[in-house]
Amino acid sequence: MLCGFPFVRRSIPYTLDCHHIVFRSQGGVGEPKNLAMLCGPVTQTGTCHHAAHSERAAEIRKILQGYIEWIYKPKEVAAEFDIGEMW
Repeated sequence: MLCGFPFVRRSIPYTLDCHHIVFRSQGGVGEPKNLAMLCGPVTQTGTCHHAAHSERAAEIRKILQGYIEWIYKPKEVAAEFDIGEMW
């Protein structure tokens, strides 16, 4: 999730939704490199999935694409990065 919040926030249940980084309407496919799990639902204002379909869509797409590229780096390259601070 982009927000880092747990699945329940102030008694409002949230779900994890599968989000296409490049929208299907723009040629995006359902492959792991084009999918991200975001808190949802997409119809609920304040969730990451809702934001990913709002005026912040381009900004969020760039963030998600960077993260996906980092995940799929060859192991030799990924080993150079210290992700300890992220967790």
